[in-house]
Amino acid sequence: LGKRSMDPGVGAGVAPRFFSLAEVAQHNTEKDCWVIVHDIVYNVSEYLLKHPGGYDLLWKHAGKDCTADFEGMFHSVKARNILQSLAIGQLQPSDRKATKGLNPYAARAMAMGSSGGGTGPYGLGRPAAAVGSDPFKVPTVPNSRRAQPPPIAQVIDQVSFRTFKLTATEDVSSDTKILRFAIPYDGKLNVPPGKHLIVSTVVDGKMTKREYTPITDETGYFELLVKRYPNGPISSFLHSRKIGDQVMMRGLFGTLNWDPETFVKNYTHHVLIGAGSGITPLYQIILAFFKTEKLKGSPLKVPLIFANRTKGDILLKSKLDAIQADYPNKFNIVYVLSKREGDEAFPVVSGRLDNPDVFKEAMGGSFSTLDK
Repeated sequence: LGKRSMDPGVGAGVAPRFFSLAEVAQHNTEKDCWVIVHDIVYNVSEYLLKHPGGYDLLWKHAGKDCTADFEGMFHSVKARNILQSLAIGQLQPSDRKATKGLNPYAARAMAMGSSGGGTGPYGLGRPAAAVGSDPFKVPTVPNSRRAQPPPIAQVIDQVSFRTFKLTATEDVSSDTKILRFAIPYDGKLNVPPGKHLIVSTVVDGKMTKREYTPITDETGYFELLVKRYPNGPISSFLHSRKIGDQVMMRGLFGTLNWDPETFVKNYTHHVLIGAGSGITPLYQIILAFFKTEKLKGSPLKVPLIFANRTKGDILLKSKLDAIQADYPNKFNIVYVLSKREGDEAFPVVSGRLDNPDVFKEAMGGSFSTLDK
């Protein structure tokens, strides 16, 4: 969370600082976001983009009381400890609401159980003797109640944003990078072919998002291929990230339910056609094909027609060429360039794919190499 300068009055032996509802309501921007939970005022500005449940869940309560929603989500002790670390004061008594019935540390909650020795739900929270004492004191929680690593199934979620730490970058071209993100607890995305995730951030005070297809999905990390566009807010945001930065994502999405074994069983050729950064979902499919053991003994062949403007715009070329070298009788690439420079060291079809003659030439080349 980083260091936070505590406002006067939030600490042991110091009179608490009080705020009115009107004062809290003024702090309602992404850079200055306050919320109220159980009459305590919190500055969550630094935590917005780190919130595991997503930026929106906090942002919609900026400058307001969010006690009901906070308790409705059954937050863990770890989450409550983080919240307490962001406390800056209390709501003035004249503005307080009757929310004690929701307060996990209120005596009224004792009926919900006390197996942990506390007065809150499930026995958590401060002991009965501590009720009414320092509201900023973090309760002592038995080790068995502490937050545990999430199961792999929760690595990414379609509804709530998760944050992933950038651990490495690789320049592919002057405007394209491969970004590697760590998955906590050696988790794995388990991305089926044809599925993608959504990257989101705040640009000019508004949530902005873009879809990306992971090109690598391994235990402990995944990678995104990101081409920067002059007017692309998300691609520019990703290119500006530094090692250690956190990025919000959610997923997985996609209507394509693709099974390589179906094609291995029923077809002799599966032609892939793509252009520019649209290679990423095709690359995902290609990897899935050549991880399918049945492919090695089947007649299925996978020609790829890959269109770009110039040779410098071809993404993942070294990786694609390596696959072709490993499976020369199964996989073939036809590169189509709309603007040839004349010094290409590999076979090229000249023109645009929307030209019928160019398309016919590319298709003929893709089949002739594999079927000769």
